[in-house]
Parts: sequence; C-alpha cells; structure tokens
Amino acid sequence: MTNTMKPLNLSSSANSAKILFATDEWFASADNILSPYPPTFIADLYCEQGKVMDGWETRRKRTEGHDWCVVKLGCGDDSSGPM
Repeated sequence: MTNTMKPLNLSSSANSAKILFATDEWFASADNILSPYPPTFIADLYCEQGKVMDGWETRRKRTEGHDWCVVKLGCGDDSSGPM
C-alpha cells in the first residue's frame, strides 16, 4: 500500500488556525495571513481603513521593535484511523 496522504497546513484558517493576538492591525487584519486562498490585488478597492490589502498590514513603526502576532495552529480531520 502506498502512502497518499498530503501535507496538512496547520497555519490555515481552513484547518481552524486562529490569530490570538497581534500588536497592530491598523491597515489589514492579521487574520489575512491564515487565508487558504491565493492572494489577490484589486487596485481600486478601498474600505474605512483605506486600501484593502490581502496580507497583514501594520503602521510604520517609529520606535524600536517589531510587530508580531500569536497564532494558534489548527488541526485537521484525521480520518486515517487510530494511532
């Protein structure tokens, strides 16, 4: 028997991954980095926060440090049987 299992993306919202905390989500939500869909760009699409972005967009930092987020990895439906 051959193993035909494909890799499971634990950082995808399709597998229940979640952002627990993000230091800054001024321009675009950190949830966007968990999207299972390919990135898209629509040049003239705007919202209340400004230009709609498909990634995580933060404000320019004027102090030392980095923006960061805490990701709760998801889990898949393991229907391959008992371990």
